[in-house]
Amino acid sequence: MSGEHLNTEILTRDMDIIPRFPTGSEVEMVTGPYAGYWGIVARVDKAHLENPVVRLLKDLDGQRISPIEVDLLAFDYEIQTARRQIPDKVPAAVS
Repeated sequence: MSGEHLNTEILTRDMDIIPRFPTGSEVEMVTGPYAGYWGIVARVDKAHLENPVVRLLKDLDGQRISPIEVDLLAFDYEIQTARRQIPDKVPAAVS
């Protein structure tokens, strides 16, 4: 860092070695046939940091599904950080 500004050379270099979505990140599919499905990043290939393998765990309704692995390198789908974590069970209402 230089004063209050980030060193753009270091930042650019770090962006080339740090994946946007590290393994274990909770993500939501944005496009494709699984848009709205929720899962985690299962694997990140060092040569393709922007295209991880995502393991989908819940459907649009938040229902658990048999895991589906989607390789984003093979398909042109987009993901984003999960906006909400979908719990397995909804807590009972408090009286």
